[in-house]
Amino acid sequence: MFPAVKLKVDDIRSHWAGLRPLIYEEGKGPSELSRKDEIFISDSKLITIAGGKLTGFRKMAEKVVDLVVKELQHNGGPSYPSCTTDQITISGGETLKGATYSDWKKEMLKSGIAQGVDEQTMRGWIEIYGTNTLEVMKRLPDAARLKLPRHEQCLYAQLMYSVEEEMTVTAADFLRLRSGWFVF
Repeated sequence: MFPAVKLKVDDIRSHWAGLRPLIYEEGKGPSELSRKDEIFISDSKLITIAGGKLTGFRKMAEKVVDLVVKELQHNGGPSYPSCTTDQITISGGETLKGATYSDWKKEMLKSGIAQGVDEQTMRGWIEIYGTNTLEVMKRLPDAARLKLPRHEQCLYAQLMYSVEEEMTVTAADFLRLRSGWFVF
């Protein structure tokens, strides 16, 4: 059991999570354990999912939701549709005008360079923000009106996008969770 800790909103600067409960196997160390997810249902009907990989969390959530729906229906509950998380596009992963991701990246790179963004910055934005790079670039004219040096205009655009669209509150939040610069 963890000790009780009283936090105020001002105490929280940022967060990062990555806990993956692995399924114990006799005689194996953590690096030898399977990363496959498994679902367990206790006698009290508590549903537990363990294992899995970060890239599979949406599929794991779908399995659990579908199982809960099945259990509810089995017990005379209402009927619900199947989980549709696999049909929801993650922000920044939209397809634009039928272009492949590779073609889109090339076009975005050219577009950014034409607007004065250096190639390294554009490549970084494309990898971090995907199609939301367009939203970052929309903030460049505001940065230009401030008469900032070009590299600062790019930082301004990225920061403003992060504050306005990703709920960034502090510099540490931006550095750790939105840019990765703190770590790398």
